[in-house]
Amino acid sequence: FLDVLQSIAADEVEFMNSENERAYKAQEMAGWGFSSEAIEAALGVAIDSTLENEDNDILTDFQEVSKETEFVELNPEIDMATVESHTTVEWDHETNQPFRLQSVYVDEVTCIGCTMCATAAMSTFFMEDEHGRARVFQQWGDDDETIQIAIDTCPVDCIHYIPYEELMRLEIERREQNINFKARLVNQGSG
Repeated sequence: FLDVLQSIAADEVEFMNSENERAYKAQEMAGWGFSSEAIEAALGVAIDSTLENEDNDILTDFQEVSKETEFVELNPEIDMATVESHTTVEWDHETNQPFRLQSVYVDEVTCIGCTMCATAAMSTFFMEDEHGRARVFQQWGDDDETIQIAIDTCPVDCIHYIPYEELMRLEIERREQNINFKARLVNQGSG
């Protein structure tokens, strides 16, 4: 079962990479002045400049709706590499407890860096730069269903729900964590 899941995940990652490459090439061609028709003929990518117009009512409406809904806009002042997600947990000040009993945690030693969770739930997960592993930077930054999809897409099952106290302990321990990624590569190659 895990082999099938890993092959699906690998296929999805490969597909996303190729689609990102096509989109990048399309943007590059548009920057060079190619027409939308020429880009579509060359790459099979349709170009829609609707959102690029500054007077765009659709974009303005989206921005207004996103302010009123649970859509999370990332704060550019937050350094995702250093923020610990236990500091982003919402508290019930009457009970002096977190609103949610469980928190989301990525076991970075087990993580293979596939980017599936960070792609599915971008307001909760990101890929840390040093070791290329997933990490939670905002507890419940996405809705429950989106986070569950991110967890379900993990090919190595390294994302877990844990109590707040354990989250805090693990994130503090992570400060001194040293991931030996070279040993992982050697072990994978010896099978």
